[in-house]
Amino acid sequence: MSLRMHHDDRLLFVSLLFLFSMASGLRAGPQSPAQFEVGTKVSVPADRMMPIGFMSFCEPTGALKIQNNTIFDFAGNEPGFHHAFGLAKETVESGKRVRLDGGMLNRTANYYNGCWARIYRIVNKQGQSLPPSTKQSTDGSYYLDLKDADRVVFVGRRQILPQNGYVIESKSKPFVSAFHFADGPEIKLWDGVFIEKVADASPLTDTQDGGEHVFVKDVGEKSDWSPLDKTDAETLRIDIVSHSGKLPEGVDFGKGCLRVAMTNGEHGIKQTLFAGIDDNWYGQLYPGQKYRLEVWMKQTGLADGGTIRFGMAGKMYPDVKTEFTVTGEWKKYTYDFIGPEFPGKKEQPDGPAFRATGPGTLWMDNARIFAWYEPADLEKPFVPVRQLVEEMRNSQPATGVKGFIRGWAAQPSRSMDSILSYYTSGYPTVPVMKFMKEETIPVHLAYCEATGMNPWITVNVFYTEEDWLALFEYLAAPYDPAKDTPKSKPWAYRRTQHRGNNTPWVDTFDKILFELGNENWHNRANPEWVGFGRAGWVHSEGLQYGLFGKYMFSTVTEQSPWWKTTGLEKKVIFNLGGNYSAALDNNGNPSGYGPDSMRGGWPISKMSSMALYVGPKWEMKEISESSASDEVYQKTLLAYQMGMRENVLNTAKARGKMKELGFDYDLVSYEGGPAGYGGGTTKPTPEEKNTVLALGHSLAMGLTAMDCWLDAYRYGWVAHCLYASKQGDAWSNHTMMGNGFRPTPAWQAMTLSNHELRGDMMDVKDKNVPTLTRQVLDKKGIPTKDGKTMDYPLVRCYPFQQGDRWAVTLLSLKMPGQHDGMDFGNGSTPCSIALPFQKAAKISLVKLQGNPRDTNDQELKVKPERIELPASVLQGGVLTVNTASGSTLDGLPCGSMYVYVFEGVK
Repeated sequence: MSLRMHHDDRLLFVSLLFLFSMASGLRAGPQSPAQFEVGTKVSVPADRMMPIGFMSFCEPTGALKIQNNTIFDFAGNEPGFHHAFGLAKETVESGKRVRLDGGMLNRTANYYNGCWARIYRIVNKQGQSLPPSTKQSTDGSYYLDLKDADRVVFVGRRQILPQNGYVIESKSKPFVSAFHFADGPEIKLWDGVFIEKVADASPLTDTQDGGEHVFVKDVGEKSDWSPLDKTDAETLRIDIVSHSGKLPEGVDFGKGCLRVAMTNGEHGIKQTLFAGIDDNWYGQLYPGQKYRLEVWMKQTGLADGGTIRFGMAGKMYPDVKTEFTVTGEWKKYTYDFIGPEFPGKKEQPDGPAFRATGPGTLWMDNARIFAWYEPADLEKPFVPVRQLVEEMRNSQPATGVKGFIRGWAAQPSRSMDSILSYYTSGYPTVPVMKFMKEETIPVHLAYCEATGMNPWITVNVFYTEEDWLALFEYLAAPYDPAKDTPKSKPWAYRRTQHRGNNTPWVDTFDKILFELGNENWHNRANPEWVGFGRAGWVHSEGLQYGLFGKYMFSTVTEQSPWWKTTGLEKKVIFNLGGNYSAALDNNGNPSGYGPDSMRGGWPISKMSSMALYVGPKWEMKEISESSASDEVYQKTLLAYQMGMRENVLNTAKARGKMKELGFDYDLVSYEGGPAGYGGGTTKPTPEEKNTVLALGHSLAMGLTAMDCWLDAYRYGWVAHCLYASKQGDAWSNHTMMGNGFRPTPAWQAMTLSNHELRGDMMDVKDKNVPTLTRQVLDKKGIPTKDGKTMDYPLVRCYPFQQGDRWAVTLLSLKMPGQHDGMDFGNGSTPCSIALPFQKAAKISLVKLQGNPRDTNDQELKVKPERIELPASVLQGGVLTVNTASGSTLDGLPCGSMYVYVFEGVK
């Protein structure tokens, strides 16, 4: 499947010309009928539109989550891994003392003592450092003069002093720290400095404790494991330590394990994972599902012959319990059980617990409680959750190319060793995407394989060149047991252990998209969104990010032996993340984070991603709605037309100009769909929370999101990702598994589109379109002070053709009732479609329909429906929307997505 611009550019010009010039003569009042004329010219070729995908099922907790383990730390107990990054804002004596501009730094003195730093620099074509700018920045500093910026180079590594290497100079605002370095490569002003640290209880010395290195000391409440009660908090000690003694062969234990030392009496450790079915954070075991507890343990000194009792910490699931007799040698223990009935509402949070009688010490590792379906699953290192796989797969076309699953497996701060395993690193002291720490690349790829979808993997900017090369060996290097060994190809060997065969991952997928980090335009205003610009310079400094992206991506293309020999070169797409918009400045030049990053990263990066959210966006300081009035729901139905569409148009113009300048790239939406959950008052009332949740999960939001996705295809977008396919509230698109696992209307609309809208998008003329006059909104979603108004369409039409099959989509964006100074009645619109054919052998209607306020949060109010229609509904090449064609006497209902499918047309 091609995602490049191989079609006639004249078609794109015609499409843009039409869409930019919806003349006022084609518009009518809100009560006017809708009349469309479908043409035979291709607006967007089929190979320029991938099906709509989504962010992965990133549940915060729960029993049937993407990692299929109800025990956190996912078989891990691995040492935490902390990445830090900053620009050298002050440097003394060629870098012996350096201040970084912050955003990701730990605030504990000596924390980075002895760590190594990687140093990168932006240079000109001659490889020379850039001079300082003559213009003073708003913070009083003088940044680099970037007009001759050509590339990023690796300067070298330099060690932070083992003693007093990291000094805290001020803990008050602003926080000030300094690094003291040993001799090494010079660190110049505004060099990029990356630091890596493995969490260590004793950063100054390599202390041993009983032959075991203590990675994380006295974990307590700082881990997913905690003491069972207050007494245990005082009488037991939980550490993450290195393995000691002989380990069983053929088992990947990782680097760490859990050590629980206890005094006399009964003690226990627990996790909190379950709650009642009304809870939107914790989950439940699934009734009737087969589960297995699998855990490696050993002990010394414990009473009762080393008896370890497994069960729940509280009163939930009282019949899920067993006992093990644990010896002094590592051994795997298993317990099979069937998921009990769902608990009721308002249940106290609960979770798995291990109990023992001291004094003595218990070691645990690779603990997991996983759902399984076939006996063969019990021997696999990972089993995808079948309910999630089916929901993902069912959202995509039954045949042909499928959409992307975008995942954050390589976004959190952890080691690449961890990312390429089922053993995730522990929490870093400064969390970076902490809530996503349990999804790893093998997990992500397993779901992509099970669904037939394509991987979209974000890899944060702080991973090293060696990390990238390891990742691509894991994906693509062949492994022949006759001549290769775990030492010669460690990552390829690991892949064979994960997959159970010698097939490289690259052979499984049509496309694999790599994005350098997530929302780098934040530039560490949030520590997990890093960038390569100055800390806190939000929505700016995209050029620097693009240059760094070109450097890191080139590491793979130039140094990986597998790039040209295994199919990677033809399947991998490198993407640089933009933000919410781009535009042409007053001089007609492209501006914005996206175009700036493509100036630095092209041609190795041939995609620029942008968020396509509809509704109030918290990052743009737009205010969430506090009212549930009809006017607000009408505004929601028009959220794309009144808000994001201007960004889409401006970004299309900027991309067109960039192409004229020689930068030819595609647009994709890395996230998108309903928004409005994150803005508003600092402490929203329960009523305000309910309002924004009802709006975000409403049919109105689903319809405006679909309007956005389909319209954006016309302007150069080739793929979309709905955010997010998780369970719960806010940015979720399913209720919790224990609450029915019902999809939102946005998910339903995406599914309907993926199933029915095939082939090329064709041109369509708006012969008459009902409109609503509303005040234009500013960038914060507030009516502009000048009182400017605009007419917004209340019905949209998107036709598709694949051979003798046509599918014509109608979206009703009209709210019923009395609002906006008039009575809209039941919100229906008389509607007709003039088609470029006279007859069809088969006609059907597939629709989503309901009140725009409807959600599926409490019950399935919005349901897709298919109706077979008689061929006679097509009269003289015109279809009228009425009772004969599967609708109502009044025409197209409010709150509806209709797809008329014509097969065997003549």
